Amino acid sequence: MSRERGGESGGAAGESPAAGFLRQSRARAGRGGEWLGWTVLGALLLATLLAALAFDRTGRPSLVGDEATYAMQAASLAWDFDLAYTRADYDRFVRQWGGPPDGVILQSSDGGAHVTYGKPFLYALLVAPFVRLAPLHGALVANALMLAAAALLAARTLRLRLGAVAPFAVAVLVFGSVAFAYVFWVHADVLLLHRVAEASIRSFLVSVSRNLERPAVTPLGVR
Repeated sequence: MSRERGGESGGAAGESPAAGFLRQSRARAGRGGEWLGWTVLGALLLATLLAALAFDRTGRPSLVGDEATYAMQAASLAWDFDLAYTRADYDRFVRQWGGPPDGVILQSSDGGAHVTYGKPFLYALLVAPFVRLAPLHGALVANALMLAAAALLAARTLRLRLGAVAPFAVAVLVFGSVAFAYVFWVHADVLLLHRVAEASIRSFLVSVSRNLERPAVTPLGVR
């Protein structure tokens, strides 16, 4: 009994001094590596945010795909507090972006008497405050913040499974792919990434919680 208690006070039961020193050294190295991982991930996310603030479309193609629709929808919420498409929306877009919108998606349920934007409004609602402050860069800044939230939340949760390597793993997944590039597109892709990450993390935490609540199985005959 005294031998087991002495072993538990100094580390694992029956652990030699050399093994204990090695275990503690690895723990310290893991903490140092984790700190470096968080620093790298944070620096990359900060650089993405600064790039979104400084992004210049001069010399690049105009808004492509559904960007004009999302941009006008967000601006309509930011200034008019509605989702209706009017001539004022068109004039505001031309004034802010320096040209007419291309490929705006609209819809109407009353034969054109009232026209609204034909896109789900959640993304426009989230970026509207940023668009009000910075019409050309607001949506990109919001995208960068949503990407940062998804990445940090994923790294914090994956730490439960991967340990100190989690922030490095997330940095590689986000910045070793094209995921971060969607920050510079006025589109809902980064929001969808954030929602998928949030749902996956929530499912993972529920699974972990159920495993912790599961009663331990004690072999028969053992007291």
